[in-house]
Amino acid sequence: MDFDFSSLEAFANQFAGNWRYFPGFVWTRNDITDPEQWGIVYTKNNQSTPLEIVNAEHLKHLLWVYLHHKSKKRKQKHVYHIRDRHFTAGWTEGFLLRVYDTTGNVTNACATLYDHLAALRDYPVADDEALDKLEAEIFSDEWPEILESIVSHFDGEHHSIIDGDYRYYVNLKSLDDISGIEKLLLKHNPREYWSSDTGYFNMSHFLYDITDGRITFDEIFFACPDTVCLNFSAALLSQT
Repeated sequence: MDFDFSSLEAFANQFAGNWRYFPGFVWTRNDITDPEQWGIVYTKNNQSTPLEIVNAEHLKHLLWVYLHHKSKKRKQKHVYHIRDRHFTAGWTEGFLLRVYDTTGNVTNACATLYDHLAALRDYPVADDEALDKLEAEIFSDEWPEILESIVSHFDGEHHSIIDGDYRYYVNLKSLDDISGIEKLLLKHNPREYWSSDTGYFNMSHFLYDITDGRITFDEIFFACPDTVCLNFSAALLSQT
């Protein structure tokens, strides 16, 4: 559901009891006697993107004090970590938050969630540094597969490389050793052209950038002549 962020009060009014509108989930909290005063925010599941994971962890950090401590004035905490089963998404994690205290005022926990979600509407990343670190780890783990995919894209029917006044069609499908090409590709930071959300490597943009005056055609194929034996075909397409 879409929340009203015009004010904290408007948000709280919608958030309280919002668990009624989550299809596929069932309220099972027997320890909560007044569920209408509580709201649920689901943050991640086993299909979550790096962005969703980072934003979820950031919210967990913001709610830490409410998750681990309860006031001497009240017997119950205002935030609980939840892990519910959804019939299609599997195990889904999030937080159960008390929206209104016993006096009818909006709780600090709900106000913290409001500030967090409102900030994400203006800028969707809660922690740029954490996202960059997570994507770097994922990229490192998946690099062999990504490299194989990159090399397979060097197909003369789909890609060409411009070197000075010449345009070449290049086929690199019969590489005996790709270690040299791997070093060359990493030198130009291929992470900038890869999306961890979609698993898509933008080969066209990558080829354009690394050959647009930065390196030459010869540098690509003869970067590591001692370790790379390349069987390639390059056909002259046009000369200007």
